[in-house]
Amino acid sequence: MRESATTMKTVDLVVLTIWNRHLEILLIRRGKAPHAGQLALPGGRVARNDLTLHHAATRELWEETGINVAPSTLDIIGRYDTPGRDPRGDSESTAFLSVLAGPIPVRAGDDAATAEWVPIHDALTENLAFDHTQILNDGLALSERLGHTTALRRQ
Repeated sequence: MRESATTMKTVDLVVLTIWNRHLEILLIRRGKAPHAGQLALPGGRVARNDLTLHHAATRELWEETGINVAPSTLDIIGRYDTPGRDPRGDSESTAFLSVLAGPIPVRAGDDAATAEWVPIHDALTENLAFDHTQILNDGLALSERLGHTTALRRQ
């Protein structure tokens, strides 16, 4: 994609944990257009005062779900900039992986109508907003490569 001054810089997060011996992912239900009412990964626009993309990701995670993680705990999944991925215009998202030792209570905030832990098999059958199904699959692959998912399943 050719980057322009109007390209939105965004971040998305794949947040995984084990609950009752099952792999779960943290999803939000979007409260605003586009894709209002649809399940999505937590994330959003990079703000001018975000020091790094990692900081933008931790800020968005906190704003939308109430979960606070250190930027240094995030692994980069990849960059997503396929034309049309966001109906609001050109966007480039950097996606991050966070693996938590156990489910943390969540609360919806900002533009998230709800925030919830969802069994991974349910999430994979959902029609997630934007290109979040692709990001989820890429995040799961990275988690396996890094050994996170295997380690979680041993708990």
